Amino acid sequence: MAGKDMIRFLYGEAAATVGTAHGRYLIVGDLHIGLESEFVRKGINLYNATEFMSNKIRKMAESEDVKGIIVLGDVKETLLYPTMSDRKKITDFFSALAKYEVVITKGNHDSHLDEILQSAGVSLVDEHIIDDFAFLHGHKWPSEAAMGCSVIFAAHNHIAVQIVDENKAIYTQKAWLVAKLNSKAARERYQKFHKGASLIILPAFNDLIVGTPVNKIIGNNLSPLLRSHTFEYDTAQVYGIQGALLGTPKSLRIKEQ
Repeated sequence: MAGKDMIRFLYGEAAATVGTAHGRYLIVGDLHIGLESEFVRKGINLYNATEFMSNKIRKMAESEDVKGIIVLGDVKETLLYPTMSDRKKITDFFSALAKYEVVITKGNHDSHLDEILQSAGVSLVDEHIIDDFAFLHGHKWPSEAAMGCSVIFAAHNHIAVQIVDENKAIYTQKAWLVAKLNSKAARERYQKFHKGASLIILPAFNDLIVGTPVNKIIGNNLSPLLRSHTFEYDTAQVYGIQGALLGTPKSLRIKEQ
């Protein structure tokens, strides 16, 4: 059985690697390809943003010597069918990663992605399980098979944290969230689950997205696993993008006051 010591956050990056009996995998989420079009409409031109993102993932995959790449959903930005330009960005993005085994767990933004990537050689699934690890986007309830894993990786929430420095300046940075299972709450929905399970939520990989600070109430935007207290949000561990343990959503809100 794979252990938690086989998981490594790539500090300074919104990515992780996980070692399995089948090889090592790079994990990213929330690419939101096409988001730069929103900036263009506002008069801000961002050139080659998607190419920059695929190059960064490819370099990380090479340096970490991984077998494959798991994308935790929201590959595209629009909820609708993307423009021809954005479709090309999506296909070019995955063409650049063609040497790797790529699995996408579909997110709430990924309608029509199957037809866009039908000849790209990638796998699109609702969730993916390898050994004792489950991978999913996080916008809907996992299967019991996923809940039987010791670690669930998700994205969706664009986790971030608001920091106050020694000069009282306030800034926001991407963050990781690691939450523990609440067996009592899990039992209300699932017959079988891993009683010692952890939920790891990655920050958004797209550099144009910082995210929503855990210092603020996220409310209905939270994953159903957190909103239902199946995994405890208030007492989860929040790690800054550079790896420092910053506290919990509850303690960080107290500090903000």
